[in-house]
Amino acid sequence: MRRLWAGVALSFMTMVVFGSRPSPAFGDGEFQSKHFVTGDNKDGARFSATITTNDQGIWIDVHGERTADGQPAATRASSPPVAVARADGSSTPPNPPAQSAPDAPSMTRNWYDPTRGYFSETSDGHVNSLEGLPISSEAVGPGNWVTLGEQQHPNSVPMAFNVDGQLQDIVWVPATGGPADFQWGLPPAPPPNTIVGGSGNDPYQVALDVLGHISLPNIELKANPGIGLVAIPGWFWVANYDGAPFGASRTVVIPPAIPGGQPTSFTVTVRVWPAEYDWLFGDGGSLATHSLGQPYPAESDVTHTYEFSSFRFSDGFPVDLTVQFAAQYQVNGGAPQPLPTIRHTYENTYPVQEAQAILQTPRRP
Repeated sequence: MRRLWAGVALSFMTMVVFGSRPSPAFGDGEFQSKHFVTGDNKDGARFSATITTNDQGIWIDVHGERTADGQPAATRASSPPVAVARADGSSTPPNPPAQSAPDAPSMTRNWYDPTRGYFSETSDGHVNSLEGLPISSEAVGPGNWVTLGEQQHPNSVPMAFNVDGQLQDIVWVPATGGPADFQWGLPPAPPPNTIVGGSGNDPYQVALDVLGHISLPNIELKANPGIGLVAIPGWFWVANYDGAPFGASRTVVIPPAIPGGQPTSFTVTVRVWPAEYDWLFGDGGSLATHSLGQPYPAESDVTHTYEFSSFRFSDGFPVDLTVQFAAQYQVNGGAPQPLPTIRHTYENTYPVQEAQAILQTPRRP
C-alpha cells in the first residue's frame, strides 16, 4: 500500500494533454478555472463514488441517488449489521440492513486496463469505470482545480468516474498501492464489537483513540406533516445538527531517550464531517443524499411518498437515518491522512394514514 503506484501514474502522464477543452468522450462538461462542471447524468439519475483507503486496499463505493422526478436510482448492496464499541466503553447499535430496490444490481466482474483504468460490470449490464482524463494547461495553474485538488487530496490523482461511458464526477484516487489493491464495493465492515481506539506514540493510533472519544451529534429526525397521508409527499429533515465539521486535538509528549535530554512532542488533530445521509423510510423506500433537508415551513429537499398506510406498525413506519461520518487527522498541521469511516444510525417513527372519501346522499330540506 505504501509503494508508488507506478502503473497508474504512468497512465495519467500519457493522458495529459494541453488545450482549453477535454476530449468529447468525457461528456458535455468542461474544465473551468476552479472546478469541473459535469453534464447531464445517465437517465436523469445522479451517480456518485466514494473512495476509502484502509490496510486492506482501496475501495470505491458506487451508488445512485433519487432523481428530480422522485424515481429511485439503483442502490448499492448492503453490509451486514455491525455494532461498533467505542473507546469510552459505549457502543453504537447495529445498523439495519440497507433496503435496496428489488432490482438493485450486483457486481459480476471487475477488470483493470493499464492504459485506461478500472472497470466494474453490474448484473444488469451497466459498466462503472475510473479512467484517466485529459487535463488542460489552465487546470494546473495556481488556484485552478487540479492545483487545489492536489492540496486537498495529497498523494492522489484525479480520475473520471463514468457510468456506461458517461461522465458523472471527478474522483481523487490514492497514488499508492497497486492494481491488486483496488476493489469495487463497500469496504468490509469491522467485526462486531470492534473497539475504535489506539494509544502510544504512533500518531495514527493516537488519532484512532481521539476519534473513539469524539461525541457524535445528537441528531433528531423531523417530518411534516406530523401524521402523513398516503400519496402525499412527506418532508423530512435533520434537527439539532447543522452539518458543520467537528473534532478534537491531543498533544503527546515523548520523554527524552537519555537522562537530561529534552522531551519531544507532537499534536494530533482529528476532523470529522458528514459524508452522506442514508434514509430508510420503513416501507422499502430509501434515499442517499448530502442534504440535511429543510425544516418546516420551508419545503424540504428530502421527501418520500408512501403508497400505503402504517397500519401494521403500532407507532408508525420506522424511519432510520444512517450518517456516514468521514474522518481524517493531521500531525502538527501537516497533510491530512484518512481515518476509518464512522456509521451511526438515528431512529424515529412516522405514522401515515390513508384518507378515504365517503359519499353521502344529501338531505333534503
